[in-house]
Amino acid sequence: MSFSQELITEAQPYLEAVKHSDFVKAILANNLSSEALDYYVGQDLQYGDIETKVQAYLIIYSKRFADQRNFAELLSNHLGIDEAVFKGMTSQNWDTIRTAKMEPVTYIYTHHLLDPIKTGDPLNILASFEAGVWVYVELIKYLDDTGKVAADNPFYGWLDSLKGDDYQNVSDGFLKVLDRLAVKQSQAHLDKVKQDFLRSCLLEWYFFDASFKQITWGDWSRNALEGSREELL
Repeated sequence: MSFSQELITEAQPYLEAVKHSDFVKAILANNLSSEALDYYVGQDLQYGDIETKVQAYLIIYSKRFADQRNFAELLSNHLGIDEAVFKGMTSQNWDTIRTAKMEPVTYIYTHHLLDPIKTGDPLNILASFEAGVWVYVELIKYLDDTGKVAADNPFYGWLDSLKGDDYQNVSDGFLKVLDRLAVKQSQAHLDKVKQDFLRSCLLEWYFFDASFKQITWGDWSRNALEGSREELL
């Protein structure tokens, strides 16, 4: 079994958790609240800014020109798609959504993605990032296969722009790079990379959960200072 196959096999429970999260159930039922949708868009845009930084460092630290070109192409597509897709998903003022404050789970997840950059190790940087790409590819296939995301669903345009072979090919290409980079690495290093991959998958679930509940720093502060006993994670 290749290293990427090991990652995907062990990540299956997290993928199933995402598919059956309250947020995804609400997408399929077309009853996601406008507040949860706006929170998701705002936080995903904040995540996207960190994603831009991670992809830039992948270009910097990669040792093959072909890999650098692929990462650069993905970065260009990412910068073009986010604005086009998300603008059609929210009725909020775009500048307000675009500058939304980064909330707790987004902060934790993005710092998890940034942490490997200090190592300069493209294997670890890519694994933590690819986990989210892989989860989204599989989630998009799942949503599309249900046939329940119709034209009146705010996620219809999002799904229509991302489904198909292009995004799948990106993820598959990244998995191949991971397998190549994993060769001759110590088992201890591969175990750390796997842990970070799985942690990204776990944080994808928390990202959707936080979006459904619209968890804010204010919620966390009230719980700490007032003992509100709110469900914060």
